[in-house]
Amino acid sequence: GCGKTTLARICVRMLKCGEGDFQEVNAANATGVDFIRKIDDQARAKPLFGSKCRVWLLDEAHQLSKAAQNAFLKLLEDGPPNVYFMLATTNASKLIATIRNRCSLLGVKPLREDALVALLEEVAEAEEFELGEDVGERIATASNGSPRQALVLLHQIKDKDPDDQYDAVETVTGTERGAIELAQLLF
Repeated sequence: GCGKTTLARICVRMLKCGEGDFQEVNAANATGVDFIRKIDDQARAKPLFGSKCRVWLLDEAHQLSKAAQNAFLKLLEDGPPNVYFMLATTNASKLIATIRNRCSLLGVKPLREDALVALLEEVAEAEEFELGEDVGERIATASNGSPRQALVLLHQIKDKDPDDQYDAVETVTGTERGAIELAQLLF
């Protein structure tokens, strides 16, 4: 929930890859060599839809089997020059070193609470609803740096009266105001 896949999608747009030439696959659902062979066959085809490139986003790439990773390594080394692979993972150390060494690493970290609050305030303004006092801070704390989680929580409470939103966040997250304030004092 901290933006790995979103960052990859932004990169795809920057490459001006057509929608039909972008494939997003969850490597957790297809972990074997046959999956990599299928990508290899498709990667050798020319781009469609007027694109100059083709892009594969392998989400949860660390879940590829070792055999699949070795097959993928061959594709990385000998693949067509107009093909890009983006690997999104929460555990890069599970990728074999030879794959990691051939990748440009972009680290994505959870957002700071002040950045999450600013995001929530911007969304509330764009969606034209009022965010109650301290609600943005409460959602940011409960989200642990995850913009996706923060936006999900915001969506769940946005129709509440601004005076009731703080308590609604507590209800949704299963916390109580006193426990949060005590935890903040302890840290």
